[in-house]
Amino acid sequence: LERSLIDFRKAGGAFLMATHDLSHAVGLAERLLIMRRGQLVHEEPMEGLTQSHLEAVYRRHAGIGVAGGGG
Repeated sequence: LERSLIDFRKAGGAFLMATHDLSHAVGLAERLLIMRRGQLVHEEPMEGLTQSHLEAVYRRHAGIGVAGGGG
């Protein structure tokens, strides 16, 4: 599935992915958007972000635990 999404994006497609499992976002997403209670609270490009940075930003803005973490 991930390979199909990557190929789709490379062909000019776009998709919206909502997940609490940040490991799914790494390598697939171009932008990180975090919403809390229906409001956008954080946005940044994914390029160059590490898993640990994603987890820290998610914890700070979403205020809940992180699934699929590793670190």
